[in-house]
Amino acid sequence: MSEASAYRRGDYRVVADRLQPAAEHLVAACSPLTGALVVDVGAGSGNVAAAALARSARVLAVDLSEDQLRLGAPVYGSGVLPVVGDGLRLPVRSNSADAALSAFCVMYAASTREPVLEMARVVRQGGVVGVTTWAENGFQVAAHHAVAEFGIEGSAGLAAWADEEFVRTAIATVCAEVVIEYGELRSAFESVEACWSIASTTAPPIVTARERLDDAAFAALGAAFRHAAQTTGQATANGFTLVDRYLVAVGRGCRGD
Repeated sequence: MSEASAYRRGDYRVVADRLQPAAEHLVAACSPLTGALVVDVGAGSGNVAAAALARSARVLAVDLSEDQLRLGAPVYGSGVLPVVGDGLRLPVRSNSADAALSAFCVMYAASTREPVLEMARVVRQGGVVGVTTWAENGFQVAAHHAVAEFGIEGSAGLAAWADEEFVRTAIATVCAEVVIEYGELRSAFESVEACWSIASTTAPPIVTARERLDDAAFAALGAAFRHAAQTTGQATANGFTLVDRYLVAVGRGCRGD
């Protein structure tokens, strides 16, 4: 899933902290995991791994970026093995895991269902495949379109993976039962401007844009970002709340390799 290269800029830990509740939601939806071997695909800085460890699972954390795995080192105890690898070619034996989970990663594989097929390959028959993706009508989908207009790479398959039927069909290809839930991530800021100020110095795609665009183009990007935030977020008495809608899809009864 090589389109993640833009996510090696900025400070992903700031982004990851905001995403932790969605990782908790995914792992809870896939539980029980006591004693299970879980493959965390696109592990990043360890959100899913931490949540799975808290439920007494063993975790194989796979990510393209060694730097991201290094950020996750504080949560990687003896129960987690970090491995550099591609989510489309997992360095994991077929039928060897109890579950394969991926938080906000599958949409890097354009509009194909290949990531789910690869996740199912490593899961034993009867096991679990679970993913989170950004949902339609949320901030991330709107912001992605804003960034893409300026030639900055991001989640190429975000639109497809935001569609519930696409996700359901992808998981149903490899699992007997599919359950889909929705959630929201709410982040409070003093203002929309404060939201943009933080994103422009920490969010990897935006930091990448700052490096590539001239001042006028970056200002236009900022205006597009703020518009997306205002359209999908909420003004409050104390400032502004950014609202990210996400989808959790869990397939049980994996058919195996």
